[in-house]
Amino acid sequence: MTASVNVLHAGDGYRYLTQQTASADVVREKGQGLVNYYAESGNPPGRWLGSGAAELGLEGVVEESAMAALYGECRHPDADRIEAELIAGGASPEEAMRATQLGRAVQVFKNEPDDYDRFIDRAFGAFEATNRRVPRRGEEQFEVKFEATRQYMVMRDGEPEVSDSAVRLFLAERGSKNRQPVSGYDVTFTPAKSVSVVWALGDEHTQASVERVHQEAVNEAIGFLEKHVAVGRQGAHSVAQVDLKGLTVAAFDHATSRTGDPNLHTHAVIANRGVTHDGKWLALDGRVLYQYIVAASETYNNSVMAGLNRELGLATYARYTRRNAQPVWEVQGIDQGLAEEFSSRREAIDRELGSLVEEYKRKHGHAPTAATQRRLAQEATLITRPEKDGSKTLTQERTQWRRRAAAYFGGEGEMQLDVSLLPRVGRPDVVLSDEVRSHLARVTVARLEDKRTRWTYAHVHGESLRQVQQFFAPTEVAAKARRELFKDLEHVTIDRLRDRAGEAGLVAATAYGHDCVHLNAPELIERPAALRRQNGEVVMRSHHEEWVTSQSLYSKEQGLLAAGTRYSGPVIDPENASLVGNLSKHPLMPSQEAAARRFLGSGLTFDAAVGPAGTGKTTTMKAFVEGAKMGGARVVALSPTLAAASVLGDEIDAKAESIQMFIAHHQHKGNVGDLAIGPDTFILIDEVGMASTPHLAEVLAIADRHGASVRGIGDPEQLGSPGAGGFLRYFHEKLGAAQLHEVMRFESSLERDATLAIRAGNPDAALHYIEHNRLHAGTHPEMLDELYQDWRKDNAAGLNSVMIARSNDDVRMLAGRAQADLVDQGRVVMTGIRLDASGDGETVNYVGIGDDIVTREVNRKLVDSEGHVVTNGATWRVTGARQDGSLDVIRDSSGANITLPAEYVSRHVDLAYSSTIMRVQGRTVDVSRSLWDDSLARQDAYVAASRGRHENHIYAVTERTVDIDPEHPAGTPVSAREVMATVIGRDGAEITASATLEEAYKRADSLREWLVEYEYAQKEFAPPVDHQRVRNVLQDAFGEHSIYVKDDTEMWSRVARHVDAHQRASGDVAATLRRRVPLHELAADPSPGRLVLERLGEVGPGRRTADPELNTYLAAVEERIKTKLAGPVDDLDVPRGRDVDAIRKAWSAPLAAEPARAPSSESQAAAQRTRERTERLKAIKVPDGAADPVTQKERQRRVDQLTGPKAPISGVIDPLRAIKTAADLAEEEKRRGGRSL
Repeated sequence: MTASVNVLHAGDGYRYLTQQTASADVVREKGQGLVNYYAESGNPPGRWLGSGAAELGLEGVVEESAMAALYGECRHPDADRIEAELIAGGASPEEAMRATQLGRAVQVFKNEPDDYDRFIDRAFGAFEATNRRVPRRGEEQFEVKFEATRQYMVMRDGEPEVSDSAVRLFLAERGSKNRQPVSGYDVTFTPAKSVSVVWALGDEHTQASVERVHQEAVNEAIGFLEKHVAVGRQGAHSVAQVDLKGLTVAAFDHATSRTGDPNLHTHAVIANRGVTHDGKWLALDGRVLYQYIVAASETYNNSVMAGLNRELGLATYARYTRRNAQPVWEVQGIDQGLAEEFSSRREAIDRELGSLVEEYKRKHGHAPTAATQRRLAQEATLITRPEKDGSKTLTQERTQWRRRAAAYFGGEGEMQLDVSLLPRVGRPDVVLSDEVRSHLARVTVARLEDKRTRWTYAHVHGESLRQVQQFFAPTEVAAKARRELFKDLEHVTIDRLRDRAGEAGLVAATAYGHDCVHLNAPELIERPAALRRQNGEVVMRSHHEEWVTSQSLYSKEQGLLAAGTRYSGPVIDPENASLVGNLSKHPLMPSQEAAARRFLGSGLTFDAAVGPAGTGKTTTMKAFVEGAKMGGARVVALSPTLAAASVLGDEIDAKAESIQMFIAHHQHKGNVGDLAIGPDTFILIDEVGMASTPHLAEVLAIADRHGASVRGIGDPEQLGSPGAGGFLRYFHEKLGAAQLHEVMRFESSLERDATLAIRAGNPDAALHYIEHNRLHAGTHPEMLDELYQDWRKDNAAGLNSVMIARSNDDVRMLAGRAQADLVDQGRVVMTGIRLDASGDGETVNYVGIGDDIVTREVNRKLVDSEGHVVTNGATWRVTGARQDGSLDVIRDSSGANITLPAEYVSRHVDLAYSSTIMRVQGRTVDVSRSLWDDSLARQDAYVAASRGRHENHIYAVTERTVDIDPEHPAGTPVSAREVMATVIGRDGAEITASATLEEAYKRADSLREWLVEYEYAQKEFAPPVDHQRVRNVLQDAFGEHSIYVKDDTEMWSRVARHVDAHQRASGDVAATLRRRVPLHELAADPSPGRLVLERLGEVGPGRRTADPELNTYLAAVEERIKTKLAGPVDDLDVPRGRDVDAIRKAWSAPLAAEPARAPSSESQAAAQRTRERTERLKAIKVPDGAADPVTQKERQRRVDQLTGPKAPISGVIDPLRAIKTAADLAEEEKRRGGRSL
């Protein structure tokens, strides 16, 4: 049960809406309109939702022409009628189109197969004709494509040879060059599968009730989104967010999937345009939509379940699909196997589609385009079952579903669901007290503390909805919690709340308003109403993106930071510390020894060391431990996981435990046993960047109670804590950690430098992987296949290689393929025992004897033959299977054996042939092969690309294969290099609350922010530009030569605004122009308008608007800017692309105060030359009007032949030459269709 978002692009992007989405995912017959389709199929027509629709006068059925105009071109949905009326009234077509354009016009590109694709097709066809077969998958296929690409580049560039490096770079940069602008967002609302089952198998009353509940839930979710995300982007570079009157939404209710299964859902397509309260049409800020989609999903979910209770009296329950996941709320009494039965056909079609895509790829040498994939999806559907019949009514569909349900339970005929037999609950009648709401608000904040260091209102709202659901869940655990806290609520379940969404909203308001610390700085100058949204937020700040945290988290961060400036614990004499270089088994690098010496001798309560992957952090820790022992101190080592702690203890010869276990030991057993600490103890935390701030703070508190000190080592640029973290980076930035510099892991210095470039966020890192053929590109299935095939070759060559992916589903898919090969080789014997750790909707694997597995959950009750507990991340070999589903296994690291119980195997075991990025951190192998897509962050990428000593390969997903259900538009292909640049440029590290607050104070008095806000206010609230006054200024400055600026139509609007702004600021622009723009330069410059902009430069203070309150504010801002400019200013303190000196000059002296300059003899001569040039132009009748770029270039070339710098200053032009040139120009004008030269 969820709400998902997909971007809709202008141009061809909207067509899936009119061709399929608007007709229940059925491709209509050619010529069959929507109205006819609705009448013939019985599916409901699309409907308009949202206040924006009302603003446009839209109501009733969604028409195809309206969708084409709104989502294809961002024009008024009734554009055809409006334009026809305007033209009939005397308007020109251009004026009519401008009148129907909603905001800025979109530029639409055609994304079609290009010459290269056709060339590759021919090359593969030639191979097949010669060899009577298609190229073999893998190396042969790549070689054919590689050589064909070389031939294409030779033909295209006309070069006799093209290097391998150039070919690799070309392939890495292949992708769509034409990105379509966004025209909308398809938000799809889908209830839990059990809800669709109730709808599919129930009687007419049940069906109507479920449909009504679903539609009302969609309406409620859209209303929620209107309240929170209806903001538009305004100003240069979208610097401001302003209120919109509402959203315009075309909603389409669907009943089935393309595979013929019951799948009740609604596409709510939000237009990417909205109108402000002063009548301006702006683009929606999609970032806010994405921030609130989780909360909208929870709103929809709550509404559906509340509606089913209200309409049908049905009870609900929370079903957990996988570990640590949010529950899915289902209808009680619906068999989950039956719900899965109605999703089974998709799997068969997915498999068939994969085969067809692979066949196409082998034949043509490249992945099929999105359009071709759609055709292949239809073919796959046809092969596996008759294609969805668009003429079949829902009544006929339901008959088939009832027969399938009867067959599922072993019966015949049709099975109709009687909802009266399902578990029932009473009508909702409970309203929460303030005491209960306050409790839930505190729990909401506590849960957010577990997940992140800071959050926004969107996070609070979504979490409050979940907490209300969970607290009132119909389970014994929840009932016990209610009994202990509020006895009168013990028997109250979620279905009894009168307004669960409203209650959650009140809980969210309490949490956000009273239980959170707001990480914002006070306004140094109070903004006027003109610069605020209706809710009081400043337009220059992102809507509802004000960060908040808890007082507890903020205090813990400050306490940890303070520990880096005070002293406790042992101090080892520096002379003794110098022994560490000799005590270690391996010679220490200079930075390693420096870090070990600092840890031993600083005496700080908390200290840390940081270093990239491969800098020998383990060696440094070992040297530190040996030095501590020599100095008479003890070391207790901690790690984020128990599995890592077990390895760490062996490597550094110290007692090691997980951080959680250490904390639990001291909380429950006290300071006793092997984990006892004192003033002689160092607590050493490995991978400290992965430890959460609450855990670090608790470890520090324990150390403080017993006089010990804490040392941490890690890398803030690798993966951090899955919860509230980020402290290591903050500590390093504020106090400076010891640094490990020498990277020793990699065989090649080039590999080392490439990984460091990724770590530093340098997109040029891609060049290394391109040059050495380690960047691979293709569709998602294509990259999974290539990654796996390459991994197989590594194994065959005896290399220690690892397959890495971010998603569990991809990891399990890769592992399943490895297992299948092992089964074929006779090395694994399948048992039929299912591994359900994956949960619903993901790849499911089975385990066999001989398989390598990984345990995913710590269980201290499970102890192997050597006394070690089963840990998360430990790997094992399966030696036997028992009838009850339990497994006999031996531990890889030690050979110890244990029997894993069936329940543990089912829920917490996966195949170990591939790994997630999180699990692979800390490992070193020969070769790493990782799957990338543009959802990764730099930290993910760095970890994945730094595991291999010899090679690290990247498999970039540049194009998504289409969904067999045409629910969403296909994504635009990107190049492999773009994928890498996107990932490397995305910093996914957690930012501490303390750093956020410091940044807020810095931003509140930032010169850059003052300038951006000042310019925004001046542009948006300035009086309209007086174009005639601007022309007069130019005439006063340049006389008859002002024609050059006036006729520069490409730059005129910018020139007019800029001259007008300067005129309002200084009052004498003409004199400045005369001083700064010599006439000969004006005449000779190919873009006179740009020259004027450059010479006028920055606009200084003094401009005013028609709003007195805003003017008072701007005057105060001007003084603040002048004060900031009077001090030291860095280039980063001003807007990007602006020059500090130019800004200072504009703000320090008005234009009128600039001293006049006497015209030089050169200037006077140039002026004379300009006048003569003008006369010559008149003589040959070459107009100076606007033209297309090609015409302008040609005209300039010919005029320069006659009047350029090499032409004589005086004299008469050869008349015959002049006439011939004019004739040539006239003839070319004809050929160009009448465009003036």
